[in-house]
Amino acid sequence: MDQKQAQEIAARALADDRVAELYQQINEQSNVEIRASTDSQWGSSTDANGTSVFVAPTDYPVESMFHELLHAKIKLQGYTQNLEFVRTVDDTSAKVLGEALDNELQHHRMFPLFIDAGFDPERFYHDADKNSYSRIRKELKSMKPRENSATAYFMKFLTILAPGGTGGEKERKQLENFFRAKVPKAKLKRIDEAAKELVLWRESSATDPGPTIKKIMEELGGMDGWWIGRSKNFPDEGHFIGEPFTLLDAKLFP
Repeated sequence: MDQKQAQEIAARALADDRVAELYQQINEQSNVEIRASTDSQWGSSTDANGTSVFVAPTDYPVESMFHELLHAKIKLQGYTQNLEFVRTVDDTSAKVLGEALDNELQHHRMFPLFIDAGFDPERFYHDADKNSYSRIRKELKSMKPRENSATAYFMKFLTILAPGGTGGEKERKQLENFFRAKVPKAKLKRIDEAAKELVLWRESSATDPGPTIKKIMEELGGMDGWWIGRSKNFPDEGHFIGEPFTLLDAKLFP
């Protein structure tokens, strides 16, 4: 997909008054630039340099653009991304989970705004979302209960917990029942405790998800030896998972 096609898709989205109004609000605070996505997914980033919206082919350009602009909106309202990672262990699961949680925690705050604007909840995500429940079911079938960690299972559970999407509540409940039948009880207990933190986050007014991410990782276990930060200012602007450590301790794991 080239830049011209991206601009054409964006123009179709901006023809919707709801999108145009939100775009204007964001652009007044953070210069918005439309870019062609390098893959099949929409995306966005907002930082001190402005906001970039990465556009991909879709049957629903209006909803897709509104979704990405909502990411920008909550960041401009104070949502703090915690995407700096330092580790002392030879394992990357905390980074993978942390990046996933950053996106999901935003979604839990964005979804009510999406619905309030009058959009169909089934169009909250990209077109490929229609296959997410069948994909998760297939992946769960191939997982090994004794070998896979609570974190590995929780990564699948995030899809079930995610607001909106093409799977209706009946299908969501069926998938959750299937999930609970597949996961060992001890790991399921950890997962349920971690999931409670998502609910607490959704209902709170906090803008820094760092404490929530820390609690989720501690509930799931197995991620000691990490520091998760909202900036590169180690260790002041972040949280240790497990016992504190120094940058000297982390020198083997850039």
